[in-house]
Amino acid sequence: MRKNLLAVILICTFSHTLDAQDVEVEFELVYTDDETVVGYPSGFSTWRVFVHLMNADDFLSAVYSVEGQQPLTITSTTQQVWNSGWGAVTTNDINVSTFTDHPEAQYDTWVTIGEEDSSAPGDIFYIAQPSNATMDDYFGTAGLADEVHGDFVMEDGTWFNFNGDVNGVAGDDLKVLVAQITTNGDIEFCASFQVFVHGVSADAEFFDNYCGSALNPIPNVIVDN
Repeated sequence: MRKNLLAVILICTFSHTLDAQDVEVEFELVYTDDETVVGYPSGFSTWRVFVHLMNADDFLSAVYSVEGQQPLTITSTTQQVWNSGWGAVTTNDINVSTFTDHPEAQYDTWVTIGEEDSSAPGDIFYIAQPSNATMDDYFGTAGLADEVHGDFVMEDGTWFNFNGDVNGVAGDDLKVLVAQITTNGDIEFCASFQVFVHGVSADAEFFDNYCGSALNPIPNVIVDN
C-alpha cells in the first residue's frame, strides 16, 4: 500500500525534461562544537543540506528514492550521526520553545522541505519502506534519549509537501532546505528530487541520484563550503 501511494505522489503529474534545468545538492555548516552548548556531542558539527534549483519560482515537491535506483542515503565516514532526544523526524514537530531548556535540540538531525521548525507554514509528510533504518527509527521522536546512528539508507520512500506551500519555493537564493545533519565525520547526502518548474505541477521534472558532500571541519573552526 505504501509503495503504491509513493508512486501516486511522484507520478501523478506529467513529467518532462528541459536540458537547461538542473539541480545541485549543497551543504552549509551551522555549528562546530566549541563546548559552549550543554548537551551537544563533543567533536561533532551540524550541517544543513539544500537543493539548489534554477528558478526563483521553482517548487521542490519531494525528496525521494525508488526501489531499483540509488537509495536515499546519509553517510558519514565515522558512521556517527547524532539525534537529540528533544528533536523530531521532521521540522513539523520542532518547537523552538524547547531550545530554552535544551539548547542542544536546535542541532537535532531531521528532514524537511524549506521549513526550520513548526512555526513555519506548510507541512512535511513522509512515507518509508523498511530498509536499513526507517524514518521513525533513524530520526527519532521527541521524548526519547539522545542517540548516535550509523548510515541511513532508504531504498523506497519520500518526504514531500503540496504545491502552493511557500516553504517549497526556491526564492531569490534558489535554495530549498531539505535536511539538518549532525556528525563528526565527512558527510554525503544522496537523493532524488521532484521539482515543479516555475511552480507548475504539469511541468514536473524528476532528478534522480544527486549527491553532495562536505568535509569534517577542523574543531572550533568554521569553514566556508
